[in-house]
Amino acid sequence: MDNKTNKTKRTFKMFYLCDYDREEEYYNKMHAKGWKLVSYDENAFLGALGGQKFVSCEPENVVYKIGFNPKRSERGSYIQMFSDYGWEYCGVINDFYYFRKNADGVSPKELDIFSDDESRLDMAKRVLWSKLPLLLILTVLVLIPQTVRLLNEPKQDAGDWAVLGCYGMCWVLYLWAYIKSWVGYRRLKAKYDIDDKV
Repeated sequence: MDNKTNKTKRTFKMFYLCDYDREEEYYNKMHAKGWKLVSYDENAFLGALGGQKFVSCEPENVVYKIGFNPKRSERGSYIQMFSDYGWEYCGVINDFYYFRKNADGVSPKELDIFSDDESRLDMAKRVLWSKLPLLLILTVLVLIPQTVRLLNEPKQDAGDWAVLGCYGMCWVLYLWAYIKSWVGYRRLKAKYDIDDKV
């Protein structure tokens, strides 16, 4: 009997929106070492913080793939489509769907959820554009109006400035993550050598 049976491992490896290829490769390597990704449905909080949970398993040649579908009304049919092609559903977090499939004796074409490089880049572009509205909302509807209001107040309250500081920190963190994602998108574009305009 494997002495790792029922053991778990947690890692904190941050992947940004357009780093899905690197994230997939990380899970492939972990599974090959005998650590299977625990469903994000069971572990959503950890996943939202950039953490992963693994359970011990027999080392296998398994391929992980990540799909993106922001239409939550289509969740069931989206998962079923992959299941029909032999993919095991591993959970969803922030509209990213995780699947895995044993790669032994399976052709490389069957181990890809994208038909071509343009489709891969299109997913990365959709991810990037889907996250832009929140950045704009934080900037235009929250950060700027609150700053203007506080600067024009005759009596400035320390509590209001503390709240604005929290808004500002959230905005900086989100902007930083968005910029990292944009850099990831440019990396993918260069990797696939596709002339595409964002």
